[in-house]
Amino acid sequence: MASVDDGDLGVLAGRYRLLEQIGRGGMGVVYRAHHDALHKTIAIKVLRDELIADHHALARFHQEAVAAANIGHPGIVNVTDFGTTDDGRAFLAMELLEGRDLAAVLAQQGALEASHAIALARKVLAPLRAAHQSGIIHRDLKTQNVFIYHDEERGEQVKLLDFGISKIVGDAIDVETGLTTQGAILGTPKYLAPEQAQGQRVDARSDIYAMGVVLYEMLTGSVPFSGESPLTVLYAHVNKAPESLRRRRPDLPISKALEAVALRALAKDPADRFQDAAEMDRALARVDPSRLRLPPVRAAAASGVSRRVIGAGLAVLLIAGLVWLFILREGPKPPPKAKATPALAVPVKRAAGVKTDATVTRDATAIAADAGIEGAKPRKPRKPRKPRKPRKPKTGKPKTGKPKTGVGSRVQDQPNPYETK
Repeated sequence: MASVDDGDLGVLAGRYRLLEQIGRGGMGVVYRAHHDALHKTIAIKVLRDELIADHHALARFHQEAVAAANIGHPGIVNVTDFGTTDDGRAFLAMELLEGRDLAAVLAQQGALEASHAIALARKVLAPLRAAHQSGIIHRDLKTQNVFIYHDEERGEQVKLLDFGISKIVGDAIDVETGLTTQGAILGTPKYLAPEQAQGQRVDARSDIYAMGVVLYEMLTGSVPFSGESPLTVLYAHVNKAPESLRRRRPDLPISKALEAVALRALAKDPADRFQDAAEMDRALARVDPSRLRLPPVRAAAASGVSRRVIGAGLAVLLIAGLVWLFILREGPKPPPKAKATPALAVPVKRAAGVKTDATVTRDATAIAADAGIEGAKPRKPRKPRKPRKPRKPKTGKPKTGKPKTGVGSRVQDQPNPYETK
């Protein structure tokens, strides 16, 4: 096989046909490959050329395969083979994943919604807990080693990658001896726990600190500490308190409870952090807004749209409450008075010998009485009106007396047409 660094492809170990390069890391190059015997597409990671003579690099490369195989969790990439080529190049075969790492997602989208960040963090904590229970400390947990892919049945899922510098402890497996000299610093500076940055002993709580950095980055879009040099970053991890998430991103709806979870994971003293992945997972579950049925508000809150909608809703509720209170104070309304029976213009048929089909205006009671309906009372006839007395015509006599001074004088000065002379 040709050099893995010059881009030439071929057949590896007589059974893996390399198709294309899909990734490159500090220790190896990753290819999409086809297993000719099993007719299956897989991923092949080959140790870089410059590390072939490095026994420590070879041991760590082998350690990655051993660690993944011993954990056996669906959240950790499944390694199916390990070996060396005829020219001494080490490789490992593993399942092929279609997706992208968390670092690429954050570079494109920026900070994630709180519920999404919590969901991803909990999916990382599950395999991390399994690794710790198997006596394996990852030591290089970062967004580049969190691979996100889509499963048709389970939706968005996570795989924890790259156990190349993991620390394996316990009686059954101990390949750490001889790989790390006393005081050596392994890992990525932006994600190192303070004890790890100082070359001290690490344990599961060191991975919890790195998980706190990942959570901080998902919620704010940036890591808590950065600088021009790795030493500047390491110094900050050891000596500086991380900035409040809510202060760094006041435009995002990060709850105080969620911020407290992230900051506790970032405690300088391991004793002040979550003591294992399970404890941190439970803390995240308690502050998950999706479990509390409180959907996060993002851009709408920043523009004030949601505030206006909420204000309008509260105003409607207030008005409705005042109307209801007014109704209660006034008490029930009395029943409405019966309306007078409307007058109807109907044709009335009378008995024989009487003129018929005369249209008169009568009310319903009178109509019922004429029709002979039982219980109906006949309407009393109206009394005839007295005729008005005719007014005597004016005589045309000129007016005399005092001039008009008011209404009374006008009435007094008028002649009485009924007065006899």
